Amino acid sequence: MDNFLELISEILEVEEVSMDTDFRNDIEDWDSMKGFAIICMVDDEYDIQIDVPTFLKLKTVGDIYNKAMGK
Repeated sequence: MDNFLELISEILEVEEVSMDTDFRNDIEDWDSMKGFAIICMVDDEYDIQIDVPTFLKLKTVGDIYNKAMGK
């Protein structure tokens, strides 16, 4: 999980995030490019594809983690 949080932090350009971080509302510079980068990272690192409609339903970093882990 630590590696996942580090990867997300890099993409979001913040020092740290938690599983409860609402990435769209809590991240000051959130934009669709960061969202696309997260989708690509999950595909590359975890071999899980998240389509855009599904991604748009995710609210927290924990939601992304659960999808990446296939939950």
